[in-house]
Amino acid sequence: MTREKTWSTIGLAVVLSAVAWVGALGAAIDPFAIPWDDREVYKPALVEALWPVLDRLPGATVYRIDIGFPADPTFLLGTESVHYTNREDAALHEIVFHLFPNAAGGSIEITSLSVEGTPVEPILEFDGHAMRVPLLEPLEPGEGTNVLMTFEETVPTEYAAWGPFGFVDDVLSLDQFYPSVAVYDRDGWNAAPAPIHGDWSYYDASFYVVRVTTPPQWVVAGGGVEIGREETESLQSITYAAGPVRDMYLAASPLYVPHQTTHNDVTITHYVRPGQRQGEKGLTFATQILDAYEARFGPYPYSDLDFVATDIAGAMEYPGIISMSHEMYDVGATIWGYLPSSIALESTMAHELAHIWFYNIVGNDQTQEPWLDEALAQYATYLYYEDAYGRGSGIGYVESWTERWDRIDRAEIPIGLASADYERSVYSAVIYGRGPFFLYELGERFGPDALHDFLRKYVLVHEWGIATTASFRCIAEAHFQQDLSELFDAWVYPIEASDE
Repeated sequence: MTREKTWSTIGLAVVLSAVAWVGALGAAIDPFAIPWDDREVYKPALVEALWPVLDRLPGATVYRIDIGFPADPTFLLGTESVHYTNREDAALHEIVFHLFPNAAGGSIEITSLSVEGTPVEPILEFDGHAMRVPLLEPLEPGEGTNVLMTFEETVPTEYAAWGPFGFVDDVLSLDQFYPSVAVYDRDGWNAAPAPIHGDWSYYDASFYVVRVTTPPQWVVAGGGVEIGREETESLQSITYAAGPVRDMYLAASPLYVPHQTTHNDVTITHYVRPGQRQGEKGLTFATQILDAYEARFGPYPYSDLDFVATDIAGAMEYPGIISMSHEMYDVGATIWGYLPSSIALESTMAHELAHIWFYNIVGNDQTQEPWLDEALAQYATYLYYEDAYGRGSGIGYVESWTERWDRIDRAEIPIGLASADYERSVYSAVIYGRGPFFLYELGERFGPDALHDFLRKYVLVHEWGIATTASFRCIAEAHFQQDLSELFDAWVYPIEASDE
């Protein structure tokens, strides 16, 4: 049975409305009218000190996306054009895309697909979680090609797995809502989905222009910066530019109340619900955290930093925008059954903001080597408390690592395993609990100043690229001028790896 025959009357009305919307808002900034090689469009999204990066990253993937809903926020229509360049040493015969909504309780259906204007048939894999796009001719190293697709997307009314993807309590949260190019590395295309307790955000740094269309009463927050807006009586269209970023996230709600400030040329906004009074406190925390991390790891790259209150249980990081549990903005609330909301808000913001450096500026494979971003974000949070409140102030946060590790009786399970190699209950205890103690051990052994210099060097070496456990060790041994086999064998490697 075809999809068209199963649509409800409301669904058909949505499609008809969408046709009118495209015509009505045609004068808004059109993502597809911007040349692929135009990087000036991304300048407003970056602090001026980071503009030189736009002359780097040759061959980075470029996305142009048009997405929106004219009526029903659980049914989206989208068009996406991708310019992909082969940066590998061998010819490629296909390009692989993740289809995250199919794994996250919703669905995404590709309704048309073409390569360089010629229609092709997608090949779905992993129960529809990935799509192989066959190329008409082999794509030689250094060559680029254009992929154009349209899609229809259903959004669930509860979060199913991984990140916040759904329409829950009048908040539309769109984690990885679009077909996204998988990473091609030494193992080939990374098309397999992450386990339920792992992260699914292993992507190359890319550039985006995204136009979002909603009813006019909706407040929209997106990764990147707004570069254009047009409104009619029934619809609004907002265009965002973002890059370099690992992925793109959107959140929207008719209820959002923005709390905003500017700090060091960065516009910081918390989007909260009416009556949630800790949005202003969140602004104070954000400025303190940015100051601490910029001093430690280098400049925050973006001109915008958004926090959006959603129904996620904790929080989830994205480039320049972070999804936060809405309960953290309620004065007097208790989070996770024991933690005052203001404490949870600050510590969670510190952890998630650390991911701007460890996952986004420095990328890594969160499925195969999750410790590289999560353990470093945990350790960075400890450093934030030390920097913001004085030496010894981070010990309370270190106790949270201990509490996690104690759940498995401090078993000396290696932190360097793939997420699928841990049971779900063990994953958190090892990666978030034992993992940061490895960094703490480095600081104890070589001194906090030497570790500080190492982490800054690690960021500089890998900025906008992909780090691995091997490269982390290589830089550490060169920096500390010491063979670290003993430490890595004790903390990081699987037992069999230490014998190789």
